[in-house]
Amino acid sequence: PLSLSKRLQGVSFMNKPYITKVHIIIEVLAGLTALAALTVAIVFAAAEKGPVPTHYDIQGNADAWGSAWGMAVMPVIMLVSCAGMSLMMHFASPNAWNLGIRVRPSRKILIISDACLLMVLLELELAMFSLGFTVVSVLDIGGNACLILTALLMISMTASVVFYFVRANRHNKM
Repeated sequence: PLSLSKRLQGVSFMNKPYITKVHIIIEVLAGLTALAALTVAIVFAAAEKGPVPTHYDIQGNADAWGSAWGMAVMPVIMLVSCAGMSLMMHFASPNAWNLGIRVRPSRKILIISDACLLMVLLELELAMFSLGFTVVSVLDIGGNACLILTALLMISMTASVVFYFVRANRHNKM
């Protein structure tokens, strides 16, 4: 078996016809946003002396408390999730991807490009949610803001998936 370094030789982020500059720009924005969320959580945790709310009930009242360092867990998970999606987009063979539709061979690159757009949009949405949730927690705005952020995340992710399927099906029929 080839070593990882041998497998990665000659691999370039921009030599794939299905990855565009728009994908890269959104991907970089997602990464920077996820890093901002982690930075906010770390700075807050380093400055905070007492326990902070870690969970809210349905009325928006804090019902669990813990260390401020616990707030860094979600930004770390989101950063790892975004990195994983980026690695898949850049290094995994699109032949292994489940695109969700039967792809006409003549339209394959366009449909894979649509799938990459979906991945980077999801990355950005997760990163924005992480930053928003971290800021809301640091400012101790309360659980209602967390519920609103969660609802916005679900709506935006659903819209992105629907957008992908509509766009990919249109591109597949061209």
